[in-house]
Amino acid sequence: MESPEKKNVLDVLANGPVLYVSMTYDKGMSGKWGLVQYVLNDEGQPAEDYSWDEGATVGWIKMEELLSVYDGYSFAEEHRAEIQETDEGAAPKVVMPDTGTIYLWEYPGSEISYGTLESMESEISIDQTYQDPGGDLWGHSGYYFGYRNFWINLSDPGEANPELKPQEKPKLTPPADRKTLESLPKTGRSGLVLPLTVAGLIVLTIVLTTLVIRFMAVKKRDEEKTADGGRKES
Repeated sequence: MESPEKKNVLDVLANGPVLYVSMTYDKGMSGKWGLVQYVLNDEGQPAEDYSWDEGATVGWIKMEELLSVYDGYSFAEEHRAEIQETDEGAAPKVVMPDTGTIYLWEYPGSEISYGTLESMESEISIDQTYQDPGGDLWGHSGYYFGYRNFWINLSDPGEANPELKPQEKPKLTPPADRKTLESLPKTGRSGLVLPLTVAGLIVLTIVLTTLVIRFMAVKKRDEEKTADGGRKES
């Protein structure tokens, strides 16, 4: 939709594309909305885009129509009670394994690897720990030579395929084909949005300027009266 307050339909998307919600708006009774931006790739599928070019679609979607992609933030929220904060003195150390490779993960049990370390230029700072159901201790680091917010299996940092309970995949409604989507009605973006917005800002500026000028005039007049009164009393 063009906005949570308007009924202008900009596009209709099938299930499947991954979108980044840059901000949300809670409309109360009608629920929370999320702002997304994308362009269509060569296959006609939505792809994330942050260029704000004319070809990009920028619109709002009801958050109840979206499913969160499970990531490191989701893991931290789900296991908040089990994740322990560490301090510099008591933090566990990362030791290079015999394999000569340390694997960095998005979160414990994730299939997404953030990369590997073949050497350690300096000590890796661990600020959080988590013990998985199998007994392995994991450590979280906020930053290390370009890598951000990653986890290491401290019990076995060279394990390339750590086994944890897999995350349950969400069930999606089978997506409609592009032809069906394109046949659905779209009202488009209102052409009055920008002019009305600009006009509103101009009027607001004029009103504020008038109020400031009036306030300064009244203040100056009051100061002059006070000064005159002070001279008469002396």
